[in-house]
Amino acid sequence: MEQSQTIEQIKHVLAEVCEVDQSSIQPGGKLLGYGVDSVGMVDLILSLEAVFDIAIDEADPTLASVETVRDLADYVTSRQ
Repeated sequence: MEQSQTIEQIKHVLAEVCEVDQSSIQPGGKLLGYGVDSVGMVDLILSLEAVFDIAIDEADPTLASVETVRDLADYVTSRQ
């Protein structure tokens, strides 16, 4: 899957989980800016696992460095 498609799917999931307008989500936008706190991250991870059919370890140290939508797309792509 291309990076742009991954970003679009993540934007859709993020919009649903955080109840924000998908059109307001930018690839360089910080997840915290969209309301992703520690609890929101768990919800986001569960949704991403279902959409992308991947397993995400919440304790993965790489996940801790994910700050933006693009970072998250890179992370998801690396798990596919």
